[in-house]
Amino acid sequence: MTAERFIDAHARTISQTPILQRQQVMWVLQNRPAEPLTTPELDLLYSLPFSHASHPSYCQPIPAYTMIRHSVTIVRGCYGNCSFCAITRHQGPIVTSRSVDSVVAEVKQLSRRPDFNGTVSDLGGPTANMFATSCKQPICHRHDCLYPRLCPDLSLNENTFLALLDQVTAIMGVRHVYISSGLRMELLINTPELLSRLLARHTPGALKIAPEHTQPNVLRLMHKHHPQILDLFLLACRNIVAKLGFPLQFTPYFIASHPGCTKNDMEQLAKSAKNLGLPIRQFQDFTPTPGTLSTAMFVSNLDRDNLQPLKVPRTKQERKEQRLVLEKLLPKK
Repeated sequence: MTAERFIDAHARTISQTPILQRQQVMWVLQNRPAEPLTTPELDLLYSLPFSHASHPSYCQPIPAYTMIRHSVTIVRGCYGNCSFCAITRHQGPIVTSRSVDSVVAEVKQLSRRPDFNGTVSDLGGPTANMFATSCKQPICHRHDCLYPRLCPDLSLNENTFLALLDQVTAIMGVRHVYISSGLRMELLINTPELLSRLLARHTPGALKIAPEHTQPNVLRLMHKHHPQILDLFLLACRNIVAKLGFPLQFTPYFIASHPGCTKNDMEQLAKSAKNLGLPIRQFQDFTPTPGTLSTAMFVSNLDRDNLQPLKVPRTKQERKEQRLVLEKLLPKK
């Protein structure tokens, strides 16, 4: 756990010092992390002549390709630093946004493809509404902008995102533009005009949110926001749709069996979801993923923050019991 915390801090600071770790009779060298791409570099990358087609060796339809074939990446990197997610590690903790012109050019190209059906299924990335956000400080060694609260140096720019939506929607042949990637609720609460636009015109059926859990201690271990954020977000959304005059559905994502999570925590989650009017549609068992603090907690049985002993649900029976709490609430087929 100590080693993983050190590696995590090293990666988030983009330290230029290599890391060495002794492994039995040899050493493991971790090279310094790559510098994040700049906006011009990211624009150049996406201007390359990619085929935009599935691999020719596949004869049958590929569900994953079908899902993303009419989507466009607008942002790279993530400063959310969720304990269970490796995106910060492999895309970096600094968000780089493409320019509006670059995204518009790609959508114009997309609209001319013979298989285009008029719907841009997603303008997104690891977290869609990190687009156009930035840090006010020229140098930051923390890159942890959302926990335990929004960093005062985080600059939100909803006007640029709104301009992007306007320009993409105006492209000939484009009938619908959706945001299907994950959205951070803390950011949406602080960008009310963007939230209103997404709810009114750019939500594909149901708004996808990822509270992951509702219990404070589990959220702390996940490095996620306080549960009050979910309450405030749902209230803001319902106030907006009440004025718009149409019903709003949510698709929340939850995680069972995360290190430190008990069956009682899952039962409290189920009660909270019911009280908040959130349907249980999609959830998953925690899966250890290399390069994450949650996996380090799973392996070491230690709390990520204080290194105290931590209860980890690892047996099949423990994991099944936690999963069943939510499975009982799934819609009947």
